[in-house]
Amino acid sequence: TNDNGCSWVKDLIPRTNIKSLQSNEDCEWLVIGAGYTGLSAARKLGQLYPNQKIILVDAQLAGEGASSRNSGYLVDTTLNDGFTSNKELDNYKKKADIYDLGINVIKKFLPIMHVATAHGIKNKTSVYKKATKLITVSQMVKESIDASSVVINNWYPPIVQDKKSLNNDYVLAVGRLEKVKGFDLLIQSWINIKDNLIIIGSGKEYDSLINLISQHNLDTKIQIIDEMSQEDLADYYKNASMLVISSRSEGGPRVALEALYQEIPVISTNVGHMAEILPKELLAEPDNLESLKDLIETYVGNENYSQDSIYEYIKQEFSGISQSKKILNIYRELFVS
Repeated sequence: TNDNGCSWVKDLIPRTNIKSLQSNEDCEWLVIGAGYTGLSAARKLGQLYPNQKIILVDAQLAGEGASSRNSGYLVDTTLNDGFTSNKELDNYKKKADIYDLGINVIKKFLPIMHVATAHGIKNKTSVYKKATKLITVSQMVKESIDASSVVINNWYPPIVQDKKSLNNDYVLAVGRLEKVKGFDLLIQSWINIKDNLIIIGSGKEYDSLINLISQHNLDTKIQIIDEMSQEDLADYYKNASMLVISSRSEGGPRVALEALYQEIPVISTNVGHMAEILPKELLAEPDNLESLKDLIETYVGNENYSQDSIYEYIKQEFSGISQSKKILNIYRELFVS
């Protein structure tokens, strides 16, 4: 069934007179799958064989499968894989390599324009330098690539609620259980903290993090919960007193935007776009245990400071609407040129 999750389709006038197969049909050409490729194939067959019958079928609605939702764009990565999970990371990388290969092949035959987005600091930057337009998700990422780019930060997803509950049951941390996320440093920084900590995510560091919790006798204070849907994660946000980001490196992080939009205080290491959001006193040096420990001991459980102005800034500058307008302007400029 159609999951009705495509904003491109939602902006269109609702379809009427939708046909479905009711009986056996004879035809010269049968195209199965009415995505971008299927529609293109059926159209070309119609041009080549105007007097022959062509039937195009799809399990959902024509033009609403995953590929056609890109509205004809070729993309080398997707954003709906593994925000809090590491389970499918290897497959995700393989898919990205295949997408990139396909795009490079097509570019040899068509004079297409290439818009690339860098989501984090990269070791290999040559592919980004070849782009017609380059988008970077933070000033830090922009400075890491020696190429002209436009900074368009991440945004909070519209599914998150704009206000949390009044409960302050625990401090929250969210992300894949990988070394880059710095959860080992976070656990070691929690020794003198009375508040409970919940870490949500899955990945290859799970066992070592559990052992680290036990090693420091923090089993009653720190809990690790497996990955979950965005809807379930929203319930954990509601009762959180604070979100802590301990990453050694980040492109975003988006979870900070989700929390701040719901008026949940955030402290963080100085990664991604966090220096553009938080003042210096709320930032710790990345990969520095003493710096993170000092930050946590200063602000966790401390109610004598306010992030009200930051909440308002996030709601105005990091909404999906405001960021999508910036992206649309880039494409408009390319179309005009």
